[in-house]
Amino acid sequence: PSDTSPPPAKVTPPVAGASDEAGKAGVAEPGATASGDQGIAWVGDLDQAMETAATEKKPIMVDFYTDWCSWCKKLDSDTYTDAEVQKLAAQFVNAKIDAEADRAAAEKYSVDGFPTILFLSPGGEEIHRVGGYAPPEEFAKEMQTALDKSKPGS
Repeated sequence: PSDTSPPPAKVTPPVAGASDEAGKAGVAEPGATASGDQGIAWVGDLDQAMETAATEKKPIMVDFYTDWCSWCKKLDSDTYTDAEVQKLAAQFVNAKIDAEADRAAAEKYSVDGFPTILFLSPGGEEIHRVGGYAPPEEFAKEMQTALDKSKPGS
């Protein structure tokens, strides 16, 4: 167990989970875990996401998570790092909302399990929902369904 720890003479506190998580994900860039998944640009505020969506006329993907949710972490490490998921995410305004910090948003959309991913129109109307973890290929299909439903006339 001590073979992965720094030598006792060098006392530098590790950044919370940085080396462990980055190593597991095969990510070598410094700060990779601090900003989460590099390929998806997330905002942490639903109102900001809605303003951006209205301006850019894009649907919104909202990931409601909690810090203690292991499936939320798996979604971050496995699904959101997938190239196809990242490509589709570029067609959305993406928001990551801590459901415990922003209970009002979670209650507004009746979110009661985690992760819950909502797909909203630029005006904030729910157009699609994914409850729970989905692996990359399945999640990409859900994203495409949401994009199809977001198009005018669908």
